[in-house]
Amino acid sequence: MTADDQPRYGTPRRAVVLVATVATAAYAAVASTTGVNTVGAAVAVAVPGATVAVLTLRRPSRLVRAEPVLRRGAAIWVVVALTGLLWEAGAYLGELTIGQYEHPTVSVLLAPLLHDQVVRFAAWSLWLYAGWRLIRR
Repeated sequence: MTADDQPRYGTPRRAVVLVATVATAAYAAVASTTGVNTVGAAVAVAVPGATVAVLTLRRPSRLVRAEPVLRRGAAIWVVVALTGLLWEAGAYLGELTIGQYEHPTVSVLLAPLLHDQVVRFAAWSLWLYAGWRLIRR
């Protein structure tokens, strides 16, 4: 086999994807063992969150023309984000006066699902993958 027989393109990218996948799985495995609402869980969320924030802020910004399709898409995401934030704020305030299950937050709604260790691992993996995709774009 000669050097010309070796694939020239894609090998470094595959290595990066493999390393990112293994690191994500390892981090998700460790983070999924933390208890709910503990300092360990807060640190486990803060470390990748801060890493993504720093990497995103260091990346040079590029100008994007505001085409009508882009503006419509951005407007839809703004509405979705605001709806979610208002839901959480209302649920949090309702939780203080009425009770958790009459006005549940997203964390209260997801709590029964996240008791299973496999589901917690999958949720952590998906969350870390979403953050990685955000900094790769």
